Amino acid sequence: RLSLLSISTFSTRHSVIPIDVSGKCASTPSDPKLTADVSINRSKLLSPSCWNHEKNPAVLIACGSYSPPTIMHTRIFETARDHFAETNIQIIGGFISPVHDAYGKKDLAQAEHRVEMVKRALESSDWINLDEWEVRQQGWTRTRVCMDRMHSELNKENGGREVRVMLLCGADVLQSMNTPGLWQPDDLEAILGHGGAGIPP
Repeated sequence: RLSLLSISTFSTRHSVIPIDVSGKCASTPSDPKLTADVSINRSKLLSPSCWNHEKNPAVLIACGSYSPPTIMHTRIFETARDHFAETNIQIIGGFISPVHDAYGKKDLAQAEHRVEMVKRALESSDWINLDEWEVRQQGWTRTRVCMDRMHSELNKENGGREVRVMLLCGADVLQSMNTPGLWQPDDLEAILGHGGAGIPP
């Protein structure tokens, strides 16, 4: 069974990793013009009529290369949902967001192939879906931008309650958050302020 860390810069009793957001960030590529309008696939989201009104609804989003997707990528979703079942948060869905080709990672497969692989990897899941918005933009976009867009779209039709968007990530991403200049401090505060989960190093 995978172990899990809850991550947050503000949430108190669940805060288990120190994230330094005080330093200045080095220059970061500007976000491209966001022109691709891709609707969120809501087919696997839990219907608002099935939400637990004593808990806060949330979705998990994992951003990464997925070149290729592996069973561990889906396992951390299952582990995270089990973890949050013991809290005041109800996970109503999950999304995998493959990174844009412009990310420039060595040996990164083309987006169309990674999208197809993720689709096939998620065929057996009744709650985790693919989100193609990121790969259909004109270039690489920051994680915060992807999360903000999903939050905005999900909360247009959600039964009148706010749906939180929470980051799900692996140990490499957790460690990168303390790498000077790699993440913008404002982005870390915004991302981790919503809470999330990660596999510890």
